[in-house]
Amino acid sequence: MLARCVVDESLPGRTLRALQDERPLFHGADHDRVNWQLGDAVLARLAQRVEPGWRTLETGCGYSTVVLAACGATHTVVSPETAEHERIVAWCADHGVGTDRVRFVADRSQRVLPGFDLGPLDLVLIDGDHAFPIPFLDWYFTAEALVVGGTLVVDDVQIRTIGVLRDFLRAERDRWRLVADVGTTAVFEKLTSPVTDPSWWRHQPWASPDRGRRSVPWGVRRLVHRRLGRLRRLGRLRRR
Repeated sequence: MLARCVVDESLPGRTLRALQDERPLFHGADHDRVNWQLGDAVLARLAQRVEPGWRTLETGCGYSTVVLAACGATHTVVSPETAEHERIVAWCADHGVGTDRVRFVADRSQRVLPGFDLGPLDLVLIDGDHAFPIPFLDWYFTAEALVVGGTLVVDDVQIRTIGVLRDFLRAERDRWRLVADVGTTAVFEKLTSPVTDPSWWRHQPWASPDRGRRSVPWGVRRLVHRRLGRLRRLGRLRRR
């Protein structure tokens, strides 16, 4: 049994408690239904922190979709399984949770996101297809739409592809701040913009050969490299 989280009497809190009590099975085929939910602690975090009118997007769907709908977010779901969307909408209708602000896009994220007009987003949840390279594409095509100060949630970091994405974001300390590791979920805050277009690959701490020194901001390292280059050139001129 999953650990039960303390929730309040708001609509998101009551909704989360109902999900915990009933454990509805939204995923899988009708003859083989399963529950691939976001962890209860992360759901509670969303229920407590997401405000009405937030613009949110998730790849995948499930309990998180229900909680974000209960929070009053203007929410976009990108996942290919129409039957799962219908189960979520039906459960919400039975429990007094409106889904009129939820847009379900029944397609694979790698096909939809590159040409999608995302607009500014306050929160992005990456919890869709975990096969390589889909999680990286989900991040790449949503990262710039996320506002500075916005929240990025990356779920299932125990899976290698997601773990690599989490480690990459942790290394990007000038662009992303790790807010919390909650079980198998990592929560980040976006610190600046842009975050997907470094002017040189060495400015990405994850890719840089001096990755071990990534605690030093890349701007400082760049300045030091330039100064050292000038000193080397000056030394060669003096030896001539």
